Amino acid sequence: MRRRSFGSVFHRDGKPGFYVAFRWEGKRYRRAGGPTREVATQNLVRLHALLIGGRALPEALAEVFGEACGSRLAFRDAAPLYLEHAKARKKVSTWESDIKRLRLLIDAPWAGKYLGDIAPSDLTRWAHERTKEGTSGATVNRDLALASALFKWAIGMGYLDTNPVKRVERFSEKGRAREVYLTAEESRALVEVASPALRPVLVLALSTGMRRGEILALEWRDVDFTRREVLVRPENEKAGRGRVVPMTHDLLAEFARFRSESRVLPLDGRGRLFDVSETHLRRHFAGAVRRCPAIPIDKRDRLTFHDIRHTAASLMVAAGVPLFDVAKLLGHSTLAVTMRYAHFAPEAGRSAVDSLGRTLALGARAVVPIAATGTDALPERPGREDAIPAARLGT
Repeated sequence: MRRRSFGSVFHRDGKPGFYVAFRWEGKRYRRAGGPTREVATQNLVRLHALLIGGRALPEALAEVFGEACGSRLAFRDAAPLYLEHAKARKKVSTWESDIKRLRLLIDAPWAGKYLGDIAPSDLTRWAHERTKEGTSGATVNRDLALASALFKWAIGMGYLDTNPVKRVERFSEKGRAREVYLTAEESRALVEVASPALRPVLVLALSTGMRRGEILALEWRDVDFTRREVLVRPENEKAGRGRVVPMTHDLLAEFARFRSESRVLPLDGRGRLFDVSETHLRRHFAGAVRRCPAIPIDKRDRLTFHDIRHTAASLMVAAGVPLFDVAKLLGHSTLAVTMRYAHFAPEAGRSAVDSLGRTLALGARAVVPIAATGTDALPERPGREDAIPAARLGT
């Protein structure tokens, strides 16, 4: 009977050295084995010997591959290791957002504990304390989701066996304040008071509904003045598919003016379209909102740049653009996401039925109440010689 091998040694294209893959207690693991096939093979054999000798997997991995052991690895020390793992698997914007969120997480009182010692009660207590300090439940839920992703990665690495976040109850997000929508008049007024740096960005956001990250990542080569299109590259889109967004005539004119006023245009088109950071964009936008009396105070207090995306979508739907087309323009992953704007087209159902009626063209006929005339007085089918004209029915 042929003995089944413990694992395998392989090489990955474009990667230096050799890797090992093995299965232990029903789970599959991969590790960087060594600079040569011989070294990787020796490490694999050594690991197997430790495991069948009774050594725990985390300790064995630590001894053979020099990894930090789960029982001796704190959450805050695991954070940079997780970020290195996630960098090649997430969009740049998402990864950068994770960095900011992890900076907050590693300051939590439980972050100094070893991964295996962090209990669900630690996380629950911390989550409730944050909400008492004014942090929204939705934000805390996002923080817990990132912590959960780190624990999931740690489990895959063999650092621990369970994810404590799974036993933490999330906060309800029902009843959250609805998005703020601007009217067309309020939108035009906001553009009028916008600073020169904000104006083209704002016109683009209102005209296309593009996300802030998608806008700031645009390069000159992504704007096609001939075809009147803006290209959102897959690496810059939330869904990772990429899309082409048509430009309105007003947006085309705004871009033409913006291009004529730009001092230096890159020859290869790879320069950033807008030389503004998220921080400066947020500052310019807040200033424009404060200077816009056309927007009611209650809206001004809640308006964010992301609400411009909601505004663009609501105005599209109100103008009669089908929800399916709105979903494509905004890059929604499913039509269900777009349905939140359905109430902006209250006459959509009536319009659809009217269109169906015009297509069928069945012809309108008067109906005589049966109780008043009896069944014999019902009009005959159209086309018969003895059909009763509508005029004879008193209609």
